[in-house]
Order: sequence, then structure tokens, then C-alpha cells
Amino acid sequence: MMKGNHYICFIGFLKIFLGMLFLYAAIDKIVFPASFAEVIYHYRLVPLGFLNISAIIIPWIEIGIGVLLLLDVWSEVASFILILLTFAFVVMIASAMVRGLNIECGCFSLDSHNSFVGWKRIIEDLLMIAGGCLILQFEYKKHPSGNGSSSI
Repeated sequence: MMKGNHYICFIGFLKIFLGMLFLYAAIDKIVFPASFAEVIYHYRLVPLGFLNISAIIIPWIEIGIGVLLLLDVWSEVASFILILLTFAFVVMIASAMVRGLNIECGCFSLDSHNSFVGWKRIIEDLLMIAGGCLILQFEYKKHPSGNGSSSI
């Protein structure tokens, strides 16, 4: 039983950590949407017509993820969106690396000296995805489907 309690505490820690991380990641993007739009532009993946709306919507999705995880409300939804959004970030970073773009990531701060795209950011994002998967699996087991099975 003690092992189960440690796992529950670990999942709780993950929810708090990832929730705070996503709130922190959204702050600069909300305060400086034009700068975030410029960061998105440098990836050369988003059509010009979608730059501004992307720069406005993405940080509010991050806020939503963070708040839901911190409040432990709809954690399944929050972790699923976290996984999808972070996977999209991994694809964007990898694409920039393959194309030889030496651009600022825009992950946590819009300070151009903060962090450029690279393996470090990909590994960080993959760790966030792993955390999101653990939360999703935990929530799924906590609320199994009607078929009586509680495993994924």
C-alpha cells in the first residue's frame, strides 16, 4: 500500500510541477503577444494569416492546462492537451533544427538570449510529454471505462 501512496504523491507532484511550468511558460507570451508572433514566424511553419491568432491562443491554452492541473480538475483533458501541444512543439523544434534554423525557441521566455532550438529543448519537451502520459494513465485507471478493466 505504501508504494501506491508514493505513486499518488508523485502524480500530485507532477500535476503541480507541470501546472506551474505551463503557467510560467504562458506569462511572457500573454504580456508580449507581438513578440511571440515573431517567434512563431521564425519557425516558418505557420501561414502569415494564422500568426497573430496563434500567438494569442497558444498561451491561453497553456494557462488552461496549468490551471486545470493545479486545481486537479479535468486532469485527463489537461494532460491530453499537454501531450498534443508539447508534441507539436517537439515537431516544430525538430523541423527548425533539420532546416538549420538557429532561432529562439519561445518556450518559456521571449528573451532572445534565453534558449535556442536544440536537443536540450526536445528532451525537456519529451520529459513533459512523459509526465503528461503518467498523469493521463493515472486518471484513466482512477476512472476506468464501464468494461471493468482499469488498465490501459
